[in-house]
Amino acid sequence: MSGTCEEKCKYETGPWSECDITTDTIKMTMTLKSGEMKECPSTKILTKKCKKPCKYTTGKYGPCVNGITERVDKLKKKSRDICEPVRTLTKKCRGRNKIKKIKGECIYDKGSWENCDPVTNKRAKVKSLKSGNPKKCKAEKKVYRSCVRANGQDRCFFGVWGDWSDCQNGVQKKQRQVVQGGVDCQKRAVKTRPCS
Repeated sequence: MSGTCEEKCKYETGPWSECDITTDTIKMTMTLKSGEMKECPSTKILTKKCKKPCKYTTGKYGPCVNGITERVDKLKKKSRDICEPVRTLTKKCRGRNKIKKIKGECIYDKGSWENCDPVTNKRAKVKSLKSGNPKKCKAEKKVYRSCVRANGQDRCFFGVWGDWSDCQNGVQKKQRQVVQGGVDCQKRAVKTRPCS
């Protein structure tokens, strides 16, 4: 019995392409290494789904404050540099903890990013105190972040999240302005959820 085409045709693998965000796929071109040209195509293209560029170590939800609990996830090593080093998730508290408040805890608003300083290549964000003891908590907290990633490209900077939209086709949407950054940032400027 003669061997199958797969056995006769041997290919050399090439590098994977960048993720195509419109199709959420990456491609690799394989070049014929050995085999009959009549039976074996000179190149083959493999396609697969993009890996999620941002992988996080899941943190634990903290105590309930004003009906909301918060979780901070840290970025895993080997994630792409478009990823935020930490992500903060919030959700409504359930059960007995709903009314619990922590005395003296300093809670700040999200704040908005100022323009990039061309000398330091950093942006600043001023967060104002929302709740907490004014004697123990600063009225404002300033946070700094580099405007440029290690590869020289712009980092993503966003405005504050807007409100959830009305329900359309069973889905609600909310958006935030992209203050700085490219196409990768646009994807992270929109959130959707099923209507409750």
